[in-house]
Amino acid sequence: MSLVFDGAQDHLATIPIVINTWPFTTATEQAFNAISKMNSVLDAIEEGCNVCEIMQCDFTVGYGGSPDTSGETTLDA
Repeated sequence: MSLVFDGAQDHLATIPIVINTWPFTTATEQAFNAISKMNSVLDAIEEGCNVCEIMQCDFTVGYGGSPDTSGETTLDA
């Protein structure tokens, strides 16, 4: 991913950007939609995480997913 701008840094903060380190594009799209509607960044992150918890992305996220270090399933959203 790259970002190019014309040096107008004051406008850079108004461009919604969502970065996901995993290939769960549905979660990224949901977070982007949320932040584009002027929701808070925290709400956008929560909505993105929630998508993967419901869809059980990669079968490691959400109910029945991989346990954390204490042996429990941890839900992030």
